[in-house]
Amino acid sequence: MPIPIPHHGAAAVTRRSVAIVLFDDVEVLDFAGPFEVFSVCGRRSLLDPFDVYTVSERGQTIRARNGLIVTPLHSFESAPSPDILLVPGGFGTRREMKSPVMLEFVARVGTHCEFLLSVCTGALVLACAGLLDGLSATTHHLALDELRAVAPARPCARAHASWTTAA
Repeated sequence: MPIPIPHHGAAAVTRRSVAIVLFDDVEVLDFAGPFEVFSVCGRRSLLDPFDVYTVSERGQTIRARNGLIVTPLHSFESAPSPDILLVPGGFGTRREMKSPVMLEFVARVGTHCEFLLSVCTGALVLACAGLLDGLSATTHHLALDELRAVAPARPCARAHASWTTAA
């Protein structure tokens, strides 16, 4: 649940929890970039608007892309309910999009959080969890056909569309 944060005479800032899902072969930039951005956001103004934590299926250490070893803070079972759920991409999404445990967790948590985010091929997991119904979606340009295959009823961004992102 969002928690208001008082701030030096200005309007209160609502503190939100951010859960970042980790799995073997997750792309490092796809989880570490958002982790860093959410973690430092507001610090120049002496604010701390996000409580960011990582989760994996059993809380087990994962091996990210290129061998980076990461130990998440929570398991799916022990993780508090987040306000924001982020599913990063990477080659591991191809396995996770077929994992009943991952899909159940993402579907259960994703339907109750305030914001649901994916980075790159994390959209494949969201699609397989049934969370993109009626929404436009996109992913890495080389994975657009995969997204269309697992979400044929969902409109996908064209490969040549103009998009602006910041990482």
